Amino acid sequence: MEQSITLWLVGLRAPLLHVLPATVRYVLWCDPKLNPPPVQAACLKVLAMERGMLRPAWEAQALQLVQEYGMPQAVLACTEAAVLPAAYMRAVLGLPGITVEQAERGSLKHVMKGFLQTAGISMARFAFLEAPVSKQDFLKSWQLPVVLKPPDSSGSRGTSIFRSEEELPAHLPAGMLVESFVEGVEYSMETWVQEGNILLENCTEYVEPKFANLLPAMLAEQHLQGLKELNRQVIAALGLRNALTHLEAFLTPSGQWIFGEIALRPPGGHIMKLMDLAYGIDSWGQWWRLMSHLPVAPFPAKANVHAAVRFFYPPVGVIRSVDGLKDIAALPAVVESRFTKLKAGTRVKPRAGVGEHFGYVIMQHKEAALLRQQLQQAKILFRVETDATEEDC
Repeated sequence: MEQSITLWLVGLRAPLLHVLPATVRYVLWCDPKLNPPPVQAACLKVLAMERGMLRPAWEAQALQLVQEYGMPQAVLACTEAAVLPAAYMRAVLGLPGITVEQAERGSLKHVMKGFLQTAGISMARFAFLEAPVSKQDFLKSWQLPVVLKPPDSSGSRGTSIFRSEEELPAHLPAGMLVESFVEGVEYSMETWVQEGNILLENCTEYVEPKFANLLPAMLAEQHLQGLKELNRQVIAALGLRNALTHLEAFLTPSGQWIFGEIALRPPGGHIMKLMDLAYGIDSWGQWWRLMSHLPVAPFPAKANVHAAVRFFYPPVGVIRSVDGLKDIAALPAVVESRFTKLKAGTRVKPRAGVGEHFGYVIMQHKEAALLRQQLQQAKILFRVETDATEEDC
């Protein structure tokens, strides 16, 4: 029988709560703007995860919690916004895990890119805007298209692509990261690392960026090996010993891999669920044990099947009619479907990030080609009509 332990979970990921055994108690930080998490007997306390809290505040909170509940087994960063706060608390408590320096290099994109570029990682040109820059001055030294994004966001939140001078704002704001746009196909690599040893590398193809993912990707062997080499160089440069990483990179038409970014937390986009289906593992169960320095079950050498997900988001406006949902759910490869808020009268606002959607389907099949076909079929079958309003124009 396992001994009872306490975990601190920074950031809410509901699937994780469902796999924690009865021997685990936890303190949870979550965004107060989100729906409250389900009340569970194992939950000792729920705290607001306030964006903008500085390191001294996190350290003081950690020391107070130790007085109340004792030392935790581990502090787990469940979301992108949690990576630095979790590292702050581990540091003040003297707990092992991802350090503050590693967290900064793995979550602040301008710090990440500056460090990894020095380490020899191939990437697009980038710059952190310390002060506002006028369009005229910007165009003197940059060629379009460019990407503008916050340095601490995830899921494409706040990201803009400017392809023409007309699209550029009069001034580019300070505190943003600008990058040259990369022409290529985007992939990600999810890597389980224990004591510096790679347990599993999974490659995910962004079949339709922001809407459809498939894993493991069907890459030519030389391209897969090239991505693995890039991935391992980044993990080595960051000095990661125990982690689940999510690296994004672009394969250019010339066959070159260009680094995009890396995350030091579980991936979103239902990739954890897709890895469960493809590899026959318990991704969330494996992750919390790995990050708590506990034994994990052996990982398979390769996937048994392929798995895919498609997200749905209607046109901006007020929903007038909804059709096709039953046909989507009935597609042969679909193993799970969920649609929410899809009814007449619902207002659809512009999509702020990949995490926002009105439903999804998860598919599983031994043939990747069949999944590609059914991902496209699901897109065609999704028929939701909206009426634009003055607010949308």
